[in-house]
Amino acid sequence: MPNNAFVDGIKPGGLTTVTEIKILLCYMLRSVSYPLTLEDITSSLLAAKLVNYFEIPTALADLVTANYITETGHGYEILPMGKNLSELLENDLPLTVRETALNGVLYARQFSVKEKQHKASITSSDNEYTLHCQIDELGKKVFSMDLLLPDLTSAEYAKKKFIENGADVFLLFLAGLTGNKDLALDYFTQD
Repeated sequence: MPNNAFVDGIKPGGLTTVTEIKILLCYMLRSVSYPLTLEDITSSLLAAKLVNYFEIPTALADLVTANYITETGHGYEILPMGKNLSELLENDLPLTVRETALNGVLYARQFSVKEKQHKASITSSDNEYTLHCQIDELGKKVFSMDLLLPDLTSAEYAKKKFIENGADVFLLFLAGLTGNKDLALDYFTQD
């Protein structure tokens, strides 16, 4: 069965054929207005457990060879043939798979943008892990702090959360530092 995909790590309802994966990739590229990097695609599909890791690069290469998509210096983009294929066959994929993949790509893009502004890195020494957090605005450092964490798992989790929510951390830190309770209250009462 040459069309079967590797299924290790895929949740029930995930994609199990190479054809489904190619349709999904074309759908994802058609649905966004910017190129998607291999990292954007891979992180979103693996986090949702929709596709096996090893299938993604092969499917992308096949789509490039067939002129459905193209690879540029900024990532992959849909070509007219790929757009037509996606429009014709997207309903062959479950709606939940399409929505999950698209939400994953949008989250990956947001995270990538935030990662450029909310910088975080981890260093270790003597079984202690230090998370270095920094926010840059207009090329200048406006906030930085270091946190000592007990293990690498905690440090990695805190790093991810700082990248996602660095602006909120800064706002609450500023509210506490200045004693401006209204600033904190606004944060906790927003929709």
